Amino acid sequence: MIRRKSIDKLINFGISFMTKRSVPEDHEAYTSRIIVETEAFRSSTHGLVKLYSCK
Repeated sequence: MIRRKSIDKLINFGISFMTKRSVPEDHEAYTSRIIVETEAFRSSTHGLVKLYSCK
């Protein structure tokens, strides 16, 4: 069964992930939002899977 998360929680996860890896602050939110919105519209780029597997 697929567990659903809110878009905001996923974006915050991406921001947190990138912060820990010293990604420039102005790129964190933008990149996270693009990854999450792309996945939300079923255009999977494996972005979320890659972030989650690297935590």
